Order: sequence, then structure tokens, then C-alpha cells
Amino acid sequence: MKIFHIFLCCCAVLILTGCRSGKQEKPAATQLQRGVQIPEKEIAAIGEAYFRQAIKAMETGDHAKFTEHYVEEYKQKITVDIFNEMSASFRRGHGKMIQLKYLGCINKYSGRILLWSAIFERTPAVNEQLRRAGQDPAKIPETESLVQMMLGKTDKGWKIIRMGVQ
Repeated sequence: MKIFHIFLCCCAVLILTGCRSGKQEKPAATQLQRGVQIPEKEIAAIGEAYFRQAIKAMETGDHAKFTEHYVEEYKQKITVDIFNEMSASFRRGHGKMIQLKYLGCINKYSGRILLWSAIFERTPAVNEQLRRAGQDPAKIPETESLVQMMLGKTDKGWKIIRMGVQ
């Protein structure tokens, strides 16, 4: 009977610790290429295409499409659950994108920071917040958001290092 208890305890420990056979490989860190020359117009077009894809992925809840152009380190951090929370939060505050206006590019070590002004339709949740604050949503123009995206050249092409909408 004692052996049976020891066996059960060992099984429980193995299950709880997530015992794995073999060595699990970790994806290699992204190797950014430094000093890559590319016309600003070309990098802006790449960045805009990536941004539009990311917005569409958040609207549809498509994690794979959202992370497709990110560096490996980011893909590992943005799990499906985190993406779903982030996507839901974004949709509560941002409706369909009405306008995207390119503002410029900043060179940064091994990458480029691209800037845009984006205008999104207001969502019902935002209009309700305005009403609760004593405002008439119909009298308030759509507001602009600042989009920042850092792109870097890797052995797998241009990748998003980070992106934010403020």
C-alpha cells in the first residue's frame, strides 16, 4: 500500500511540474541588421501595410495575423489570451479606422520609428462616456490617435519591434 501512495505522489508531482520528455527548443532571438538603407517612402508603405493588417486582426480577433510581422520575442509574449483582452479593449475604444495620415520617420539605431495620425470612429461606449461627462457626442469632432511603430530589418525581412496607438 505504501508503494502505491509513493507512486501516486510521484505521478502528481510529475503532472503538476509539467514533466516533459526531451529538450524544448526556444526560438532564437531576433537578429536585427544595423545600418540598412531604404527609401523612406518604401519603409512607410511596409509599415502602413503592417499596421492595417494589425488593426484588421484586432477587429476580427485574429491572433496569428496580428503577430505575423512581429519579432519572435514579441510573438512569445503576446499569447492568445493576452491578445483577446487587448483586442476587446481596443474595440471598446476604437471603431473603424476613418483616416491614416503618415507623419514621418525617425532613424533609431537598428530600426526606424514610423509615425501616423489615425482617426477612428467613436464607439457607443465612448459616446456613453461623453454623455455621462455632460458632453454632446454630436458636437465633438472625431479625435486623432498617434500611431508609433518601430520596424527593424532582420534575416526574415522587416519586422515590427514595437507598436502603440495613443
